[in-house]
Amino acid sequence: MSSMHNKGPNREARRATKGGEIIHREKLFGGKFTAEEAHAAHVFKGQKCAGIEAGCIGKLGIGSIVIRTFMSVKDLKARDPNGFGLLCEIDPDAVARMLVSFKGSDGRPVPYVRIATVYACKHCAAAAERAAAHGPSYAVVEIDRGPGADPIVSGYSGPTAADRVTQELVETAVSNMKEN
Repeated sequence: MSSMHNKGPNREARRATKGGEIIHREKLFGGKFTAEEAHAAHVFKGQKCAGIEAGCIGKLGIGSIVIRTFMSVKDLKARDPNGFGLLCEIDPDAVARMLVSFKGSDGRPVPYVRIATVYACKHCAAAAERAAAHGPSYAVVEIDRGPGADPIVSGYSGPTAADRVTQELVETAVSNMKEN
């Protein structure tokens, strides 16, 4: 019976969680956080999931992704010419914090205004991404998922082409110095 329990399509799901906590993952900061939990705590600063009012089942509803929606200043002025001008007069510092530039189709920067920021927990992330995908065509949506569950692995894989070219240039310079 126990050998039967360790086989099947849900084996990884059973191993990955136990009572709502992730197990079998290397944790950071002396075993306190996974990479995802550390990112959510320090970057999202404990922002709550937008689905809490809708009955979020997530553990404490702490955000693990953030979805930001932007609209070009040109489109915003076309849709509400008086509102944007009034907002710029009332609180220009707030408008400056909401402005960001994206590369346009011609390669030049185009000013955009952040019009919405939504946080979602792991349980509500799929629904939030679907809702963001059905937004208006003039909106630009940025989804920040943070790091994955597995830690980032890096290491030396040998010299790159740039390293070889640099080495050749150094060797050429050294040989030229010896000749002179």
